[in-house]
Amino acid sequence: MKTKASPPTKTDPGPRFLAYALPRARNDNESKVKTYDGFVLHDEPLGSSVSFLDFDGIALLAGAFERVHSNMMDSPRVVCASLSDLDLREREFYSAVQRGKPVIFLVSRLAHVVGFSEVNPQHDLFRRFANGFNLRWACREQRSPLVES
Repeated sequence: MKTKASPPTKTDPGPRFLAYALPRARNDNESKVKTYDGFVLHDEPLGSSVSFLDFDGIALLAGAFERVHSNMMDSPRVVCASLSDLDLREREFYSAVQRGKPVIFLVSRLAHVVGFSEVNPQHDLFRRFANGFNLRWACREQRSPLVES
């Protein structure tokens, strides 16, 4: 039975949301907590020990687990920054969704091809999710006011 959530009080800052693996300055691995009117945002870097299940909602950057690897001999390719963290977050993602927690993917430019190779859909949580549900997307040069589903 669902009950209506009561509004936050002065002692209750409201729901806690996790912003996981958002863009950061190089070597910035500090956790940050920001309180807003009605909710608290926990900004955690990739590889943090927090669990998705400890929060009321999660925001993730599509492509957060990917890194472009290049050297002088080969064309650039996308690799997974942390396969063990990605596997853990995938399990937590599906558990959070089953519990009714909102999950938001922030999708900016996310290439399908890097160098001469297609990006492996197993190297990022958004790609795994999209691949599993057969979701297709295209990055456009300009923003579009229309959303297609």
